[in-house]
Amino acid sequence: MAITAPESVVAASTEAFRALRDMRDLLHTGALRTDPAYAASRDRWEDAFAELRARIRCDLVRPPRRRG
Repeated sequence: MAITAPESVVAASTEAFRALRDMRDLLHTGALRTDPAYAASRDRWEDAFAELRARIRCDLVRPPRRRG
């Protein structure tokens, strides 16, 4: 079984994952919730995740593509 998605969803997923990973790495270095760098990183992740959700929703309302 394979799960597929349009390139726009894949790109948004990759961006959201990278933003989350960067936030994790920042916290691993000792950043606190009150640090401006953490706030900026969290905002980047929240924006990327919101974009991913929007692209998934758009894809779900499209009719399925026909093979062949």
